Amino acid sequence: MATAWLALDLVWQQVLLTLLTLTAACGLIAVVSPHYFAKLASLGGRWVDSQRFVQWLDARIEIDAFVLRHARAFGCCVLSAVLFAVVQWIAWQAN
Repeated sequence: MATAWLALDLVWQQVLLTLLTLTAACGLIAVVSPHYFAKLASLGGRWVDSQRFVQWLDARIEIDAFVLRHARAFGCCVLSAVLFAVVQWIAWQAN
């Protein structure tokens, strides 16, 4: 039973590290090249129609213009959050 929990823990660690890596990559792109970040945001910002029972989740929130206008600050915030999460994860692993 302990090995099953250990395997599950390792899977979630890999998922967490993958998500943190992707998030850090987006933040780094926003800091280094706001123009490329805007292109990436336009590709990733495609509207996907969903079913009626989740219609209240479909409310469009227009933050794209604000984020694109302040891409470097956004990127720095994202990288700071990722760094904080990684440091907390390392501290958790040390215990």
